[in-house]
Order: sequence, then structure tokens, then C-alpha cells
Amino acid sequence: MKHLLGSRVAIADLGPGNGALLRLARELGFTRLIAVDQEHWDPRRSFLTELAGVELLQANFNHDDFLRPIGDAEVDVVVSTEVLEHILNHPWGFLCECWRVVREGGLLALTTPNPCTAANALRLLSGKPILWNDEWFAKTPKVQGGEVVSYPFVHYREYPPPVFGELVSDLPGAFVLESGFVANRGQPSSSLKSLALKAIEWLRVDHVRLLSHSQYAIVRKGR
Repeated sequence: MKHLLGSRVAIADLGPGNGALLRLARELGFTRLIAVDQEHWDPRRSFLTELAGVELLQANFNHDDFLRPIGDAEVDVVVSTEVLEHILNHPWGFLCECWRVVREGGLLALTTPNPCTAANALRLLSGKPILWNDEWFAKTPKVQGGEVVSYPFVHYREYPPPVFGELVSDLPGAFVLESGFVANRGQPSSSLKSLALKAIEWLRVDHVRLLSHSQYAIVRKGR
């Protein structure tokens, strides 16, 4: 939060999961914690249950006005980690709605998968897809009853770094403070992958594009 100018009161986390980030935000001094998700976690498994000042907002991120209960420039920080790739209807509209609620001097922090990796290149060369559930995607309608259905487990599109950079730079009054790559490691599916991840960490190349699963940007509204 070193880039945040002015007040440190309200933070909105889009797709907060178990609420770990908002719990950390409370420790950093934020008092209004806004958790935005299509469906929130079971309270028995969520850090949000015991946190004071939490607002639970249920929303379909495919709606351009999914943050409509929040006023313009009302939030100090908006965080969206690994959400942009799940937006089907209007990804730019999603970013603009996030940006609308950020106050002057506030921050938008984004992460999204980096598709331009050595691992993905090898998968394509071997004839394998770089996204999952291709057959499901082809056979399942995305609009039902006139509404875009949100399937949070699907990556509809992953953005090459130059495209991701252009999108965040095009937000009105945006000043990109930091951007780069992170080797965001999950649970390895094999011992070979586990060894490869340990080698990447040991060699300190976990922020190199070809070896990093995620990309990020921290954007301030105004300089």
C-alpha cells in the first residue's frame, strides 16, 4: 500500500475467496471492507465472519454496473486477483466499473494469468490446449433466460502482457505505478512440476515472463 495517497478507509476485494486479503487489509488500517462475489464462502470457512466492518456484495461480474451499490470515487483501493480472465460479456466494462469507484489518488490492483509462458508454448507444440474445459465450453450456452450466466471456473480469455498493459493504461487518468510477473504457484500436480517450481524459486527467476503464471498491475487514479 506504499503507493496509496490520502485516506486508508475503504477497500473492495473482487472475488475475495476466504477473505484472507481483507483480513490483512484490516491489519493495515482499513475499516470498511467490501467483499464482492457471485457467491460468498460458507461463513464457517471464511475469515470475513469475525471481521468488523465487512460488507458482503453479491454480484455478477458480467454486468457492466455490477458495483452499482457503491458510489463514484467511494473506495480507496480496489483489488481484483485472477478475475479478469473469467469475464465473458464485457471485460473492458468490468475494468471501467472497477475504476469508477476508485477515488482520486486511490489504487486499482489487478492480477490475471500470463498466457505467454514456456509451459504454454510446450503445451501448444504438443497439441494440448492452454485453457481447460474446451468441450464443456463448446457445449454449454453462456446466455440463459436473456442473462449472461457467470461460470467462475472458466477462463474465457487470457491476455498477452502487451494487451493487458494497454487495457489498464487506457483507463481515464490512469498512472501505472508497477507492473510485472509473478510465479503464482498452486499445488503441483506431479513431482516433476514440484521440482521445476523449486528450481525457479532457487534461481530467483520467478518474475520472468516465460516462467511466471500471473501478471500484475498497480494503477493509481491521477498522479
